Amino acid sequence: MKKIIPLILFFSGFFSVAHSQIFTDSIPESNYNVYSSLVEKGVSMLCDEMTVIGRDKIFFIEDMKTSDEVGFICDKLKNKMRDFKIVGNNLMPDSSYVIKFSGIKFETKYSNIKKSSLIKRELGREILVKFQCKIYFRDSLVYSYYFNDKSDSKFDFTYLNYVEAGDRQFLKGEVPEATFRDKYITPIVVISASVIAVILFFVIRSK
Repeated sequence: MKKIIPLILFFSGFFSVAHSQIFTDSIPESNYNVYSSLVEKGVSMLCDEMTVIGRDKIFFIEDMKTSDEVGFICDKLKNKMRDFKIVGNNLMPDSSYVIKFSGIKFETKYSNIKKSSLIKRELGREILVKFQCKIYFRDSLVYSYYFNDKSDSKFDFTYLNYVEAGDRQFLKGEVPEATFRDKYITPIVVISASVIAVILFFVIRSK
């Protein structure tokens, strides 16, 4: 019995650490929310300029529905500027200010990172947003700026479907192949520890 006690203590410690790593993690922020934060930051300068121009003016967004990225930017802009007259879909009045977005790049990248857990697979996440915005009035450039920012984080691989929830294609990223440790060693260790724990349980009961 005395020889079994150190094993009991070891596996009790192992499962205590494993339990804390599984159940103390907070749910990661979704890609949708990360993009929302970056884009809202990106259109803040545009919102400031629109405020200077005046809420009584009409703002036409060119090519509003040409891509998911432009549509996403426009949705965030409209949410922030609900009291402004923002139109699209080729309904451009002669007196409107024209907003053009170009050089748009939304990118989701995942990477394998150094493990900080005994039993979890973690992914590094980089989300990039960049675009150029210009405002014209009757073919004359009124305002222009360039936005380029990114977010870096990491999350538990088991949350991947939650992280990528949404229909827009840019919310998805290519997941790198799991490392040898994640593929083979970690599952073997976890399964072996579970089997040994069960065996010890019945050995102790039989004493």
